[in-house]
Amino acid sequence: MCFIFLHFICDRKMLPFKNFLIVIGLVGLIKLNSSQVKAASTCKKTPLGVDYHGVLSQTLSGRGCQHWASQEPHKHKVFTNLPEGSEEAAKNYCRNPDNEPEGPWCYTTDPKVRWEYCDVKPCDECKKTRRGTEYSGVLAQTINGHTCQNWASQEPHKHPKFTKLPEGCEKAAKNFCRNPNNTPNGPWCYTTDPKVRWEYCDVKPCGGCKKSTMGTEYTGALSQTISGLTCQSWSSQAPHKHKVFTNLPDGSQELAKNYCRNPYKNAAGPWCYTTDPKKRWELCDVKFCECKTTKRGIEYGGTLSHTVNNRTCQDWTSRAPHKHPKFTKFPEGSEAAAKNYCRNPNNAPNGPFCYTTDPKVRWEYCDVKLC
Repeated sequence: MCFIFLHFICDRKMLPFKNFLIVIGLVGLIKLNSSQVKAASTCKKTPLGVDYHGVLSQTLSGRGCQHWASQEPHKHKVFTNLPEGSEEAAKNYCRNPDNEPEGPWCYTTDPKVRWEYCDVKPCDECKKTRRGTEYSGVLAQTINGHTCQNWASQEPHKHPKFTKLPEGCEKAAKNFCRNPNNTPNGPWCYTTDPKVRWEYCDVKPCGGCKKSTMGTEYTGALSQTISGLTCQSWSSQAPHKHKVFTNLPDGSQELAKNYCRNPYKNAAGPWCYTTDPKKRWELCDVKFCECKTTKRGIEYGGTLSHTVNNRTCQDWTSRAPHKHPKFTKFPEGSEAAAKNYCRNPNNAPNGPFCYTTDPKVRWEYCDVKLC
């Protein structure tokens, strides 16, 4: 008996030899014991997952991965664009060095099956923007619990063909919540219920950090205060009555749900009304992002505390081993609060820096990335 598997993804006909599997006879799976199966330590940040650098080393069907540096049992070209920089360092982990449309894959240790995809999940089950057109997670259920219809299907609901999907085509998007037509309230899907054509999906916003001290731009899903109280929904007037806020980053009180926000521009950052009748409002513990929003990064409030050359930063309140003037222009407001974190209190042209604990090196810049 002969089985021939052809992969058609996004109207692309894959060609031999890597992409054309011919299996002679009935092939059983190579069974791996638990010690051979390594759990993935990370996830893919994009649909293609070229960035993935986790340790998953098993395919979707359970086959073990061949080492990239090996030519047995399958010969292949040498790949140089791996996250680690070399085949040796990539070991036998699932990777996507040639931009395969469905994500990370590997050559298998089964002589009869050349290669297969791996089941690498997307990193964030969240949307980075209000409309979430970039969302590539695997949520396949609407806010009311209806199962999503496959985008490539016209049953039970007929619809136009969509091309503006993160994956590039309807087939690859499967039945995951998406926003291919830029609907204002975010990802949605057609449902498998003949009586309900489509519904929105409850995709949470990513933004788990604030880029500025006030955090007016924060769009994360934290809904608990610093003392652990649950936040009251912004659209609710109970237990605490309040004015209607229109300057929320989500666009409306309904969309902001009960997430910590800062519509009053409180100097200390995001807050919320609480569900405790005795406590009207309280601040939320929203952390700073580990990035800078401007080249000079004077607003940076992250916790990086070593320089580009990996030297440990000296506390700003300390004058040893390096004496320096007193600085006041910190996101936190003081040297004590800034601890030994990389900062730019004197508007240095190349961004955050710090004095070092190395007596021979007075100060160095820090490698703070742009957001």
